[in-house]
Amino acid sequence: MVGNDGQQSPDQKLGASPAERSLRIVIADDDADAVLTLQMILRHDGHEVHAAYDAKQALDQVLRHDPDVLVLDIALGRGSGFEVAKTVRARHGEARPMIIGLSGVYKKSSDRILADITGFNHYLVKPYDPNALIALVAPLRQPRRRVEDGVEQQELTYRAALAHAAGLLGGARELSDRLQVPMSELTRWLAGQGKPSIGVFLRVVDLLIEEGKKSRLGLTAGEIIAFPSPPETPG
Repeated sequence: MVGNDGQQSPDQKLGASPAERSLRIVIADDDADAVLTLQMILRHDGHEVHAAYDAKQALDQVLRHDPDVLVLDIALGRGSGFEVAKTVRARHGEARPMIIGLSGVYKKSSDRILADITGFNHYLVKPYDPNALIALVAPLRQPRRRVEDGVEQQELTYRAALAHAAGLLGGARELSDRLQVPMSELTRWLAGQGKPSIGVFLRVVDLLIEEGKKSRLGLTAGEIIAFPSPPETPG
């Protein structure tokens, strides 16, 4: 449909079919060339795209445009991407926007865990294929579809990290002792009933780093982890 001003609606821009909607996307990266390149790709795909080059600009653009997606470089100027993500989640909640982290610096498995617990939905390591990013946002293009997977993905991350830490330590009982938390609480978390506090989970991250160095194992993005059966609690 063409508006009264003779301009096409966002959903009729190049690349957006009638069955799909255009997304509002904010790209925050201190690499101007990288921002320009990604802007061109996403606009060609039919999206409304806005740029930011440091943490303050990123927060301003999110407030101004209420984006569906925030593409966020971790190593931003005037503040880190971690700080931006935490602020955005505090202001806007877990449901939206989808936050996709980018980094060519933070590549270790522990950084990916921290990215998940600070509000990121997805995390790509530079250099990455732009088609991978386009595929991540594609489900949001369905009519009236909004970001719905943030909380579910975070809960999966908590469970996966707890299960992996238990496996490295030799069992859930050992993990309970190391974290100094009741076995009943750990059992609930492993079963997907609630989740630990950030403070407890950061101790889990420390354990993963420490034990991962010993065993040369680590929690990597996309790794499929078999969850242990929830341990029995004393009657």
